[in-house]
Order: sequence, then C-alpha cells, then structure tokens
Amino acid sequence: MKYALIIISLFVLAGCVKSESPAPSTTTPYKDTILTTEKLIGKWEVYTVSVSTYEDGELYETKSWTKSQGYCLNGNGPITRGWNDSTDISYITFTQDGRFVHTKPDGTPDSYMLRNILPKEGKWTMKSEAIGLTTYIDSTDLDYQYDFEDNEIVFNALETEKISGDIIQYVTTFAIVKQ
Repeated sequence: MKYALIIISLFVLAGCVKSESPAPSTTTPYKDTILTTEKLIGKWEVYTVSVSTYEDGELYETKSWTKSQGYCLNGNGPITRGWNDSTDISYITFTQDGRFVHTKPDGTPDSYMLRNILPKEGKWTMKSEAIGLTTYIDSTDLDYQYDFEDNEIVFNALETEKISGDIIQYVTTFAIVKQ
C-alpha cells in the first residue's frame, strides 16, 4: 500500500507541471514597402491630389483636391464646392501592357481629381526608384518618385515648362489606395 501511495503521488505531481506561456511579441508588424509591377497592376482609388505652381521660383498657386468628409477642397483660398460621389470619386488603373487610364465611378475616362495632371490615358514604366507616367503638358514621360506602404502609394514629381519666357514649375503629389 505504501508503494501504491508513492506511485499515485508521483502521477499527481507529474500532472502539476508548470507551463509557461511565451512572452508577448515586441516586434512591429511587417510592412510591405517594396513596390513591384505585380503589385502596381490593378485598380486604385485616388484620395488626394495637390499641385503647387511656381512662376520664376515664386509660389503662384496651390490647388488640392481631397476626398474627405464629402467635400472637394480646391484652390489657393477657401474655395470649396460640394463633393459628388457619382462624378468626383476618381480611380486610376494600371494594366499589364504598360498603360494607365483614370476614370470616374461609372468607368468613363477623365476623372475629376486627376484631369489636371495626367491625360485620360497614357503609358507607365516601372523604374528602380520611380514610375514614369505620361504627362499632361507634353505627353512625354515624367518620373514620379513614390513611397509605397502596404496598399498605398504617394507619388511626387516636379515638371517644368517655359511659357512666354517665364519658367513655370509644377510640384505634383497624389496618393492612391488599392481597391
């Protein structure tokens, strides 16, 4: 009987093993910051566009369009017009054959937010540090520097033209999110 109690006690003690849970992770979640052609291809929603115009080095005008709380903010002053989802929401689609088109929600070309910086449709080229997009001014390629994180891209570019002897520069920024 004495041995039976010892054996039972050993089984009971063996069942009382302390288990430790792993320490909580202190690493930050992985963020995808490498844009590839495969990730670029597809439909993206435009959520902000800003164009600052400089004439001979002096700021002349800034226009911005933001999809925010139902308003489209536009111009160098407090010019605001009502936002209309049926016409103002803008998309840009990059296709496998190196083309892009920007559209309204119904699929018709020429979105409100991008019409002043990009032609309705054009070409794109993936480069090591930039994406070349057909420009609105002279239909040549302009390199847009970009920041990519997860499903969002912010594009930035500087474009220059000469008009009547004045040097005009356009600093353009637009941001898109993958659909």
